[in-house]
Amino acid sequence: MAGKPGMRQGGNNRKPTALKLLRETLKPSRVNLNEPQPAVKLPKPPAEVGPIGRKEWRRVGRHLLQLGIVSELDMVALALYAKTWERWIEAERQLTKFGTVIIKDNFPVQSPYLRIATEAMVQLKNLLIEFGMTPASRSRVSAKPKPLEDKFAEYEQASK
Repeated sequence: MAGKPGMRQGGNNRKPTALKLLRETLKPSRVNLNEPQPAVKLPKPPAEVGPIGRKEWRRVGRHLLQLGIVSELDMVALALYAKTWERWIEAERQLTKFGTVIIKDNFPVQSPYLRIATEAMVQLKNLLIEFGMTPASRSRVSAKPKPLEDKFAEYEQASK
């Protein structure tokens, strides 16, 4: 079935050239010569990301900057990650407080926080894979860490 020009037709998710270089899987015959090359920069988190997410944003952002695989264009993906992280942390706190089973109308039922936590874990795993932050996805990356070159300091200064 033919699609519109420029539209993908299924298969594995495409990876950016920078990630292929880090993983040493780049094949010259498969290089997209027109692939955008945004400047490496950690974007500011949107206002919707709370304190827990901002702390994680800075922690993860520092590593992504060091690998050179984050740009302003990744703001939404990082925001999704940070908000999902917040959701998972809050659900886990509630599970610790109330347990995985609660009593409703004198019957034991599964805590709604268990489902929230479980769904957030699945979403987090998918987002982690996108950024090469799981053991399996990271094992395909071959990178020599670069100095942060004050990029994180610039980010911290701009965030104040």
